[in-house]
Amino acid sequence: VRYNSDGSLDTTFNGTGKLTTAIGASSSEDGAHSVIQQADGKLVVAGYSYSGGNYDFALVRYNSDGSLDTTFNGTGKLTTAIVSLTDQANSVIQQADGKLMVAGYSRKSNENDDFALVRYNSNGSLDTTFNGTGKLTSAIGASDDVATSVIQQADGKLVAAGYSYNGNDNDIAMVRYNSDGALDTTFNGTGKLSTAIGAWNDYAYSVIQQADGKLV
Repeated sequence: VRYNSDGSLDTTFNGTGKLTTAIGASSSEDGAHSVIQQADGKLVVAGYSYSGGNYDFALVRYNSDGSLDTTFNGTGKLTTAIVSLTDQANSVIQQADGKLMVAGYSRKSNENDDFALVRYNSNGSLDTTFNGTGKLTSAIGASDDVATSVIQQADGKLVAAGYSYNGNDNDIAMVRYNSDGALDTTFNGTGKLSTAIGAWNDYAYSVIQQADGKLV
């Protein structure tokens, strides 16, 4: 849905200000978790699509009027399987070079999730300069590692934030990667960290880099 600044529906967007987009088959479930506007004005939405056996990362790119951008994967839509079980995208950004970085989680076994990142070229193809395949997963704690937010630092490095299960409860978790997807071992010695705040569950849903370079 797109609104004018006064809260009224913007009817220049799909004629009504509203649209829905099916990604999978008619019986599938498609959900959006994150949206951005690219530097060229196009809109990118990331989330998930149920393929009939599991969930995959899903992306849709729209022109500014709400029409599908068919220069993106030929249809404006794509899905990406990372593992054989559930993959869901929670955050999307456009890098300074125009590539799209998407972060979420992949379920490698029952209730055991890892951070998952995928990088795409501007046409929707996988960027194989990222981890050799365009895709990667990172285990942090005992299980249930979920990335909810991703940013690109000013130096080009990537930071994913979310939470990780330590065996008793969830802690805030962060991972920093070099631009090629390798773990940045200058960050906490391993590229990964988790932080407990309270005595029970702690979750992170957003990360930023301050002007001084610090991460919040």
